Amino acid sequence: KSLVGSEMCIRDSAPAEAFSETGRENLYSKIRHAAKEVCGPTGLREAGSLSIASRNRKCYDESLAQAMGQVYAKQVAAVGQQ
Repeated sequence: KSLVGSEMCIRDSAPAEAFSETGRENLYSKIRHAAKEVCGPTGLREAGSLSIASRNRKCYDESLAQAMGQVYAKQVAAVGQQ
């Protein structure tokens, strides 16, 4: 699975947006939404079984961590260019 949506929102976000509190919250919200779309439901009732819910939660957690790592790398690169 791929977080194409979050990669797009990271790529389309200006570095300045990632430095402001509101910008970070907005970007984090976009990334969470993309991870939920890609990975599927994490609740037992919505997923239909514990194994599917666990698999989806692992996917969500890993996707979120990867996307946030990309945001951090972008912020570091922006600071280096100043």
